[in-house]
Amino acid sequence: MVDYFPLLKYIPSWFPGATFKQKAKVWAQEVLDLNELPWKDVKSFIASGTAIPCIATDGLEKFSSQLDEMEEILKNVCGISYAAGGDTTSALLLNMVVALVCYPEIQKKAQAELDVVVGPERLPDFNDRKRLPYVECILKETQRMWPSLPLGVDHYSVSDDFYEEYFIPKGTTIVGNVWAILHDKTIYNDPMIFKPERFLEQSGKRCPPDPTLYSFGFGRRICPGRYLALDNSWMMIACILAAFTIEKALDINGNEIEVTTQHSNDALSFPMPFRCRFTPRSPQALNLLETGFTVLWVKRWPNKFGIPNIRCQSVFFLLGLPYKPGVTF
Repeated sequence: MVDYFPLLKYIPSWFPGATFKQKAKVWAQEVLDLNELPWKDVKSFIASGTAIPCIATDGLEKFSSQLDEMEEILKNVCGISYAAGGDTTSALLLNMVVALVCYPEIQKKAQAELDVVVGPERLPDFNDRKRLPYVECILKETQRMWPSLPLGVDHYSVSDDFYEEYFIPKGTTIVGNVWAILHDKTIYNDPMIFKPERFLEQSGKRCPPDPTLYSFGFGRRICPGRYLALDNSWMMIACILAAFTIEKALDINGNEIEVTTQHSNDALSFPMPFRCRFTPRSPQALNLLETGFTVLWVKRWPNKFGIPNIRCQSVFFLLGLPYKPGVTF
């Protein structure tokens, strides 16, 4: 609000109607705490030998001789990665779960692909990604059908510009309607139907644009963490599909509880609360997760903190499974 009406910054916080200044003071402290408190915890855990390896521990190790100049940068990188990527990635994953519950035939097709390519002895890894095109298509179609940020993030024109017959003056706030773009029936056939196969590459068929071109923003300010978000989301959904069948929850009479595809109307769009069942596809598949086998991103070697370097435990956090640090990989 102050960006649009700069004079508001001179109004004292006690002035009637100036509660935005009081809120801003609280929010400013919360932003500082988001950076400072987790960082202090990480350093405390390292000192006590209980730290879980992550980007923070890696950075502190790599730049241990340059901490005077690098620590603030490391702290900000970790803070903004969590602040910008936590909710958006969660929304994307929840949307994929909704899709798999509502479209069981799509889930079965993806699991059949995983069974052929990966088999039952292990969980998928990034070496399998190119050989799992249908799983990739589910990720793309989820971004298209339910973008986490339906209106993107506001942009600001730095100079006068023209778009077709429209004149855009310098200083104009521009809102990219991501939802409208990704549901344009001239670009995506049957845009209101969830169809991952629309992105399958086939001879003689032209695929529609990759939703990643729009769902992560535009221009110079496109999300720099999009590759991490997509990789993390792909890995988790591939492992979930390999290990579980996701079904509608049952009520006390054994009847299925319907799942809605309605979403919140906030700037960050989440699916409305829903219930579902995660049923292990086999005891072997569940055992891969429960024993701490973290999707073959795992390597174990000592570092200067004397702790194993384990790259990803996201699958466990997502499903609420306990991670067992005593397992040897």
